[in-house]
Amino acid sequence: MNTVTAVFFFAVLKPLISGYGGAWFFPVVAGEAVNASLAFLCIAVGHWALKKLAKSDHDPAERVMHVATFAILFAAFGKAWLEPLAGPSALLDIDSKLNPALILVGTFVGLVSERITRSRGATARAAAIWGIAGWLLVGPLVASEFDHIVSDRRVVGAAVSTGGFAMLTALIGVFGRLIGEASLKRLLAAIAAASIVFAGLGPSPVGDHAREDADSILLIVVDTLRADMLDAPSGGAAHPMPHLSEIARRGIRFTNAVSPSPWTLPSTTTIISGMNPYRHRVGTMAGSVPLRGKPDAFHLAPTLRHAGYQSAYLVNNPYLRPYYGFADGTLLFRRYHRTAHDGTALAMSWMNRHDFRPFFTMLHLMDPHWPYESPTDLGDERLECEACDDLARLQYDHTDAGTRREVERRYRAEVSFTDDEIGRLYELLDEHEMLESTWIIVTSDHGEELWDHDRFLHGHTLFDELVRVPLVVVPPRGSDVTGGRVVHSQVRLEDVAPTILEIALGPDGPGRDRSLDDGSVSKLPLDGASLLDFFRAEPGMPVARKPRPALLGFVQADGVQRYAVRDGDMKLIVQRKGVYRVLYDLLRDPFETRNVLGENSDAVGRLMGVPRSLGLDPAAEPARVEPSSAQVALDADITEELRSLGYLD
Repeated sequence: MNTVTAVFFFAVLKPLISGYGGAWFFPVVAGEAVNASLAFLCIAVGHWALKKLAKSDHDPAERVMHVATFAILFAAFGKAWLEPLAGPSALLDIDSKLNPALILVGTFVGLVSERITRSRGATARAAAIWGIAGWLLVGPLVASEFDHIVSDRRVVGAAVSTGGFAMLTALIGVFGRLIGEASLKRLLAAIAAASIVFAGLGPSPVGDHAREDADSILLIVVDTLRADMLDAPSGGAAHPMPHLSEIARRGIRFTNAVSPSPWTLPSTTTIISGMNPYRHRVGTMAGSVPLRGKPDAFHLAPTLRHAGYQSAYLVNNPYLRPYYGFADGTLLFRRYHRTAHDGTALAMSWMNRHDFRPFFTMLHLMDPHWPYESPTDLGDERLECEACDDLARLQYDHTDAGTRREVERRYRAEVSFTDDEIGRLYELLDEHEMLESTWIIVTSDHGEELWDHDRFLHGHTLFDELVRVPLVVVPPRGSDVTGGRVVHSQVRLEDVAPTILEIALGPDGPGRDRSLDDGSVSKLPLDGASLLDFFRAEPGMPVARKPRPALLGFVQADGVQRYAVRDGDMKLIVQRKGVYRVLYDLLRDPFETRNVLGENSDAVGRLMGVPRSLGLDPAAEPARVEPSSAQVALDADITEELRSLGYLD
């Protein structure tokens, strides 16, 4: 039973470290432990049965079971060490399935452990099981505290975690030799039992406003999805997103949703914080290194944890890292690889196992991002095109019309593949009867330039093909809020977090104080406003809420202070200190082809005053949180992945 008690203990410890526990979250912690240790309970039963039949303590069949225990340990939990690393994950083909390479590694460790057991006794076996189980389950969580986009800090984190559990293994081995094998087993079993008692009776993060019957929330963020992918196609062409279009008819589709930044890190931080990038400052560039911004920036997950929610973030982008705060307050933060099929499978598995408490799940889907490698059976036949796979040529060289058409076709195929997976996830939620209690929000962090203004990819301009994004909000089935509408009023990604807070906390949610882990409270620094007012309004009637212009910026280049102000009708693009300005009339010129700066001086004055009215200063030099970051090398693994995605030249 050593493996069962070890896995059970560390599976309890993991959510407790993340801030979960107490009577309200007891089923969460216990459920995590039971799920993690179930397979090893079966092995323990097998061990017990074999011992009854074995002729000696070293019966070959029992040795096989011991080796199998380690193989399953690595297969079940080893991915957490590898998922943040693109290179090893690609080499070992890490995905949501059992991995043969990890099974082989576990088998090797099991053989070594069995060899040691013969010479050192069963106490050494127990020490090895506890040390390795802790290293696999809790080790990545400890290492994430040192998470950094610079290699030396990440190495330190891995070394500290590994060294700590190596010391734990040695201590258990030495202590076991002093008190004896039987006493050690009883002590370890008592520790495992005490952990679950503490999980139930210990301090709880849940506030008085938590509701057991609160609705769950699924937030799907599709990386690099243009808003026009949800528009009805012209000329009889196939719709690239028929499933999401159908889902949107059950809620509200916002056609004029605006992202505050044309690349992932600052815009996704805004989605989960409700703060404009000029407030949270995550993604300020120092050379090729994006900085952390304000260390006290607000994030949704800790506040939702205090409201009784279980939070899980399943992401697939090298920038969405614990270093930037994306793991704060989550029960599970997981970086998966490969495609949307893996992401939706992970999300459904997690939600299905955690539906006894309201959950908040953010699922990040990466597929429409470059490189466009969708399954070949989607869309027209994939054409041979050497230039289509050369990112430098597509970005900086003149490309012919045929190349552009093929690249756009591949992008649309990726969008269609993602749409299929969103539709499949929706059907699975329906089959498991979870739509009755789950809000679904689908959006994107930014769009993609497909030579609309003779540019390709994203990150460096503020045209609408980049900053206008899809946004769909669908209430639970049978909800009394009104859906089935299309809203053309301008809304912003800053509005997503306040909407989620109102769903979780009620009408006063966005204005509530947030409870901090040290027991203090802090006012929510939100720049957005809840979108639920649109559901409460009568169909056909305007929503009585103050118009909120959008401040856009944080282009992905060091020292560039270009920003834009968009109020739905007009958009002003300003270079630093007003040296360069362009004004577009979006009603008459939605594709931003004609500068009308000289014809609308009143609009220019009004839009130039917007940042100050929002309490933001896009021209201010941000404080350099880590001024040396620009001089150090990025981790080689991250550098390679960012370059393949077009983030680095």
